[in-house]
Amino acid sequence: MSQIVLLTPEEQAAKRAAQLKRLAALPEHLRLGVTLPGMRELLKQMPLGAVEQVNAKIPREESKRFGVFTWKGKPKFPKNETFNGYCYQYWFTKWAEEAKEGQPDGDGLAVCERLRKQGSPHVGEATVFVSRSLAAPIKSLLDALANFLKEKRRLREKDTFFWVSDYVIRQTDVKTDLARLGECVSAVVGHTVLLMEPWEAPAPLTCAYCIKEVYHTQLSGAQFDVVMSSAQKAAFEKALVEDFKSIQASLSKVDVRTATCRKEEDHKAILDELERGVGFVACNTLVIGVLREALVAQGRLALARLPLAERATSVLLACLGMLLQVMGKLEEAMPLLEEALQGCRATLGDRHPHTLISLNNMAALLKEMGKLKEARTLYEEALQAQRETIGDRHANTLITINNMGVLLYHMGKLEEARPLFEEALRASRETLSDRHAKTLISINNMGRLLQAMSKLEEARPLLEEVLQGRRETLGDRHPSTLASIYNVGLLLEAMGELGEAGPLLEEALQGRKETLGDRHPDTLTSISNMGELERLLSI
Repeated sequence: MSQIVLLTPEEQAAKRAAQLKRLAALPEHLRLGVTLPGMRELLKQMPLGAVEQVNAKIPREESKRFGVFTWKGKPKFPKNETFNGYCYQYWFTKWAEEAKEGQPDGDGLAVCERLRKQGSPHVGEATVFVSRSLAAPIKSLLDALANFLKEKRRLREKDTFFWVSDYVIRQTDVKTDLARLGECVSAVVGHTVLLMEPWEAPAPLTCAYCIKEVYHTQLSGAQFDVVMSSAQKAAFEKALVEDFKSIQASLSKVDVRTATCRKEEDHKAILDELERGVGFVACNTLVIGVLREALVAQGRLALARLPLAERATSVLLACLGMLLQVMGKLEEAMPLLEEALQGCRATLGDRHPHTLISLNNMAALLKEMGKLKEARTLYEEALQAQRETIGDRHANTLITINNMGVLLYHMGKLEEARPLFEEALRASRETLSDRHAKTLISINNMGRLLQAMSKLEEARPLLEEVLQGRRETLGDRHPSTLASIYNVGLLLEAMGELGEAGPLLEEALQGRKETLGDRHPDTLTSISNMGELERLLSI
């Protein structure tokens, strides 16, 4: 779902006036864009062996006019496996410098400028700003933009003009044009798309310039979408169904502070701008938030393409509901998970494994919404059926045992919860490794139960084991790791070790703000507990 900013007519008029003012201040060439057919034609103009010729010029090449292609000993263009933005930069620079009659040093123009002078129908005022890594294959970019235009039915290839840095920026004076990048994002277009390539570890989100572009998109209230090539779209939809946790893991790795740039001076300037503008925490929150929304949009599109007969029993339906649940959008998740459960009951029966998984999913949502009695009924139905059909040691049964124990824990029925947690932990240690995600869940549940029963010394080694395991296997910013950091912090606070508790609770709070957002229930809980710790420290 793209970001939509609702404004009054007066606010819209004021925003447009400000946009036109910024637009008028930009050089004409930075307002241009190129159509998808135009990009295809430019790709055809590349010489045979274009990639090899670029790589052969590394690490340096003497330029007739603009010096060597190196920055403080670092090659301007990296080694390239395929034709990408770096290759374009090389060839477009070469075109701008080529001697022509009356222009012995070349014209120095950007590609869009040159095409406009030639009367090309493929150049016009930019309507969509494209943010992507220069390392992404050009063919993937073109494929992704074609998919984008198909999804946005009101947009047409012939008059949608994409602002892509390779074509718009003067390659002979990159520094001057890049200094106005933020203005280009907010003034020229009003709509940004980000190329997720690859989707599970998107290169643009490790690039300082791309993060700056997303930041200015949000700052200006512009629309935002992600675009994917057909291969990446298929991989994302497969992950949504088969490896849902990988989506959380990929987003948890986004951190503006670790973003890189080939030129150190540019890197420092961008990070300074972001820190002054909103701060790194707020910037991470912003970027991760719009990415979550955009990935949900991709999931909805995939669901819409399913035949009606397949929709009710599709794993995609349930996974999209769970993605919304992870985002804290419980009311939006409810109809999707309800539809999934009803569809499984109607078509597969009450005892089918998919139906029992849907029961678990629906119960988990009801628990999070505070509807504990309704959740218990569903968990009990699922657990009884799983014990009878797949046995006590099956992985799905162990998940339900854990879930049932967690529900009883939240209902304050600690003595009823304990045997369930002990059963699940014993079976997980015996059948899975100690670092397996499901084992860590069982250890965590047992530790939290012991803490709730005031057995703090027994709880501590278990919760610390979980934290160490999750840091090693998931990283410091994954939601599950942040939950463990928070849990150990709370335990230490309860034990009176406030000096050790403080850094952990602060780490959990900052991580949740960045990866989940300021209004997510887990973030609000962290804020509340951080306030309590500060109160205790002040006594």
